[in-house]
Amino acid sequence: MAIAPLLGSILYNYGFRIPGVHCLFQAWLRIPGPGCGLTRSFMAIARQDWQTAVHYHLLGPVLFVCLLLAALHTTIELISRRAWSTPYTRFLCRPWVVGAAGFLVFGYYALRLYARYSDNFPSVLKQSLLWQWLISSAHSI
Repeated sequence: MAIAPLLGSILYNYGFRIPGVHCLFQAWLRIPGPGCGLTRSFMAIARQDWQTAVHYHLLGPVLFVCLLLAALHTTIELISRRAWSTPYTRFLCRPWVVGAAGFLVFGYYALRLYARYSDNFPSVLKQSLLWQWLISSAHSI
């Protein structure tokens, strides 16, 4: 499961496409989903273009590294035929970590939606570099 998005992003860069696959979230709700931009972000990472990857989705590189670590960890467990208990697996299993990750994902998603669909935002914030980057990222979804 963890290797599929990694391999898919490499194949997608070479022009391989799965016909008929579209975003159901956007088709049903008519707004971009929380994962909008992740495919393009992963494709940029596969091309080693980290700046573009962050532009498409701020959490794309983080998720890419997490999936890569999960694939490596699972491979090691399969080869050694035993479960490995590591500090990061014990850390990730804590409920507050899962809650914080969910808050981060949906907080970022809410900011992107707000940046894309809101014209009434304080001008001081609109002039900041962070806001300009967020607007640019939001319009790319």
